[in-house]
Amino acid sequence: MQLPGWLITVFYFFAALYPLVLVHELGHFLVAKLNKIRVDEFGLGFPPRIVKLFSAGGTDYTLNWLPLGGFVRLHGEDDPTVPGAFAAARPRSRAAVLLAGPFANFTLTVVILAAVAAFWGVEQAVRAHDVVRIAGVEDGSPAAAGGLQPGDLVVAIDGRALAEFAASAVPMSEVLDPGTELPFTAVDGMIQATADSAGRALQLSVVRGTGDAIEVKAAEGMVLGGLWPSFAARPIEAAGSPGRGASLQVNDIVLAPLEVADGSREPRPGETLVALRAVGGAAPEVLEINVTPAADAATGRARMGVAIGSVAYQAPLTWWKAPWHGVTGTVDMLKMMVTGLARMVSGTDEVQLAGPVGIARLSRQAGESGLMTLLRFAAILSANLGLINLFPIPGLDGGRLLFVAAEVVRGARVEPTREALVNALGIGFVLLLMLAITVMEVLNPVSFAQP
Repeated sequence: MQLPGWLITVFYFFAALYPLVLVHELGHFLVAKLNKIRVDEFGLGFPPRIVKLFSAGGTDYTLNWLPLGGFVRLHGEDDPTVPGAFAAARPRSRAAVLLAGPFANFTLTVVILAAVAAFWGVEQAVRAHDVVRIAGVEDGSPAAAGGLQPGDLVVAIDGRALAEFAASAVPMSEVLDPGTELPFTAVDGMIQATADSAGRALQLSVVRGTGDAIEVKAAEGMVLGGLWPSFAARPIEAAGSPGRGASLQVNDIVLAPLEVADGSREPRPGETLVALRAVGGAAPEVLEINVTPAADAATGRARMGVAIGSVAYQAPLTWWKAPWHGVTGTVDMLKMMVTGLARMVSGTDEVQLAGPVGIARLSRQAGESGLMTLLRFAAILSANLGLINLFPIPGLDGGRLLFVAAEVVRGARVEPTREALVNALGIGFVLLLMLAITVMEVLNPVSFAQP
């Protein structure tokens, strides 16, 4: 039986978000217990309550109806006169409890990235600057009307390589120089080609019928096809004898290494290549698809209504290196988030925020792309949740940390009722912001990338 689309979206939303919120609250809970702060309730899910599971150590453990992670109800959060209360604890204990939630999310991000690296490998983008993978197509969009499908490879627009659109200011003699570090990507090229084309039909050269990218070794006697349909995507005409590791098959498409513009060089036996496996061994189709981008009402830019990305493959990683990859990947992710936020605040980039509706849609896209993609998306969400909670906004962990810091500097705490009022106003502001974002998301659906 086919489930309704909205139900699938809801399932992936909770599957991605539930563990992240639960781990966040578990961080608060454990550190509160370590600091001998009384915890009245630790709930799985949000109220209303279904049942009290059991009580232990003065804490009720409950199961609740809304599957949005969990919550911790600390004893006397705003009343320092209550013995064993959170508000009565020393500043450093309160700070530790507040920091524990975001830290738990960052730790979860490390664990997820390490697990993905250990079981699937590390994602590496293919240096094939003419190829874009269609990750998703919006219903009712110009792309859907034109016949684009998820998994399609776009290799040219109006007969021009995608790199040409992104590199319009770069002399082609430099672009085609094998030693040049290209300052653009095919994704940039497709976005550029689309942005100013509202109402004008674009002819997309598309390769259909390829599966996942794989890392392989070139074999003796292997022969690549000619210029088809761009120098960054060449089919195997004769696979040759099996080499070390995975071996290429006829009709697979080699994407890298891209060393010469005319595609004349044959790979050396034993050389590492990246290729796309032909689905079922059949020769992939080469199609010409016409798409007429439509102007976006909010931004004025033309959009096809697709989610796009560069082609990537999983490079093997030894298991003992996976934990360090999880750490460095999390640090890099947080750096990118902070940089992106700074650029949005400064006006360098347009503001892009995702609320419940956007997260639900992105969760479904990630889930339908496979477990590995869903886990990566969960890692991004977890890092985001930890980082956002550190913002100095009243009501969030970061805002409450400001009150602790003020207490340390002043030598006296802010009057508890005032602190509670400010935190309540902060939560109200956050809820109103989420409501506004949700309305915008309904009017302008989000995706991983939207040229």
